Amino acid sequence: MAGVKLIMPNSSQLEELVEKVRNKGYKLTEQRRDIIETLLKYCEEHFTAEELHRRVREINPEIGLSTIYRNMELLSELGIVKKLNFAENEARYELVISGGHHHHMICLHCGKIIEFSSDYLEKLEEGLESSYNFEMLEHYIKLFGSCRECQH
Repeated sequence: MAGVKLIMPNSSQLEELVEKVRNKGYKLTEQRRDIIETLLKYCEEHFTAEELHRRVREINPEIGLSTIYRNMELLSELGIVKKLNFAENEARYELVISGGHHHHMICLHCGKIIEFSSDYLEKLEEGLESSYNFEMLEHYIKLFGSCRECQH
């Protein structure tokens, strides 16, 4: 995760996510709040549970890996995070930000994940829906290849 972009979460983003948890009838434990704060702080990252565990331990050294796994499953069910499978047997999680639909390019050499969106793909999706009278509810596009650094 070299070149990690750090973003300081604002209180309204944090409170919005906290309310999502509470509105579904779940308690906001200290560990859960620490996980949400870390996800906001590194919102452009795609974490494995182990990577997230290392980051959360920076603010809560006592948190266990099993707590991370349990909470990521819950936050995924609540729609706060999205569970992604880029590689075989390796789930990654990303924070769901409203209006932030995007796709992923994954470097097969270094594992770098590049997010992108495309007007062309959006038009293609609309055309497919129209041509086939199909209502698209969800889709994921993953492209695999070599990033700029690994091409040299």
